[in-house]
Amino acid sequence: MKEREISVFNLQNDIHSFNESRLAFRENNNPQTLAMGICIEAAELLQEVRYKPGNYTDEEREMIEHELADVIIYCFSFATVMGINIPEAVSDKLTFNEQRFPPDITTEDYVNGRHSN
Repeated sequence: MKEREISVFNLQNDIHSFNESRLAFRENNNPQTLAMGICIEAAELLQEVRYKPGNYTDEEREMIEHELADVIIYCFSFATVMGINIPEAVSDKLTFNEQRFPPDITTEDYVNGRHSN
């Protein structure tokens, strides 16, 4: 890939171009398949960290980075197919979460149903 500013827009376009240039990717470029891909790649990421809560070797960090990138690539592909503006969707969700999750509420409060939403 040529060097240029990395932005959400550029990444989304690069991923779309990559997918469109490969027949197998074009054939499976639909919301259902992409959502399944997100889940599968997220499970692979979980597998890398499940039994080791920290102190990763360089090799382990590289595998974690690759699995995380796979999740993100599938998410970007899903957003493209669905026509979702990623920065706008994330910003809207953060605004929603600010109301839903006040800073002074603990995990125990949520578990026990002691929260506003």
